[in-house]
Amino acid sequence: MNSQISYKITPSVRKKLAHPIGTLLEGTIEQNIQKVISWFNDHSILHPDIICVGDVVSHAFLTNPQLSACLKLCVVDEHTKRGKFEIKNAVSGFKIAKIKNPAGLIQAKAIELIKDTLRSNMKTMILVDGEEDLLVLPIILNSNPNTFVIYGQPPVTDLESSIPAGLVILAVTASTQTQVENLLDQFEKV
Repeated sequence: MNSQISYKITPSVRKKLAHPIGTLLEGTIEQNIQKVISWFNDHSILHPDIICVGDVVSHAFLTNPQLSACLKLCVVDEHTKRGKFEIKNAVSGFKIAKIKNPAGLIQAKAIELIKDTLRSNMKTMILVDGEEDLLVLPIILNSNPNTFVIYGQPPVTDLESSIPAGLVILAVTASTQTQVENLLDQFEKV
């Protein structure tokens, strides 16, 4: 991923990204927080490095003592489909960084901020003016192997087979990074 250019999503890639990259845990956020804890326990992962993308997911992890201790990065835009979502009150011990990233784009400046943040190893909350959803892609590409990226999955009903709402958990591996690189190759470069 070139941090000197921006990436604009195409309709064909948007359709592909409707499918989770990782393991979908179906259910409400309250149910899924318990499923995540069980998932880590079942896989004997005691102290995972976790990155959350999305307001509801980030808030749920920040307010859970067991999971918040493992958080390295949260990326939020303080909006949900239901409207404005204040998350700052849940943040303690995190550096706050702000970036503009319009809907449908991955801005070059956002890529650079993600790279710098992940290299710094400081607990950070990135507040996005615009849309944060697509930033999961440069996060996956620039994270260390065995980092866990977690994001919300809205229900999708306009595909051949519907996808239920839930939470996606993804272990960063060379394979998932290659999958993301292949998706980014299909974006329009701007």
